[in-house]
Amino acid sequence: MYELRYSNQFKRQYKKLRCSGRKRIVNELSAVVSLLAKGAVLPDKYHNHKLTGDLKNCWECHIAPDWLLFYKIYGDIVVLELVAMGSHGNLFK
Repeated sequence: MYELRYSNQFKRQYKKLRCSGRKRIVNELSAVVSLLAKGAVLPDKYHNHKLTGDLKNCWECHIAPDWLLFYKIYGDIVVLELVAMGSHGNLFK
């Protein structure tokens, strides 16, 4: 089980998401975070993969076709850090 940490950016984005009324994405995000926190492998439908370049320390999974979650896992201290979420256009500017 991982300890969860939330970046300030993630907290702001999550608050906006909850206020937007997109309940399906909020529910799907909760399910994914729960799986990640348990150390479980995500099902293929989430297209989970490690990023490259400037974001090489991050992983990305698809909560919905154009809604992504960026996260980091620090295995030596058992921490899952939720970094950011949003659409491709918002995250890859």
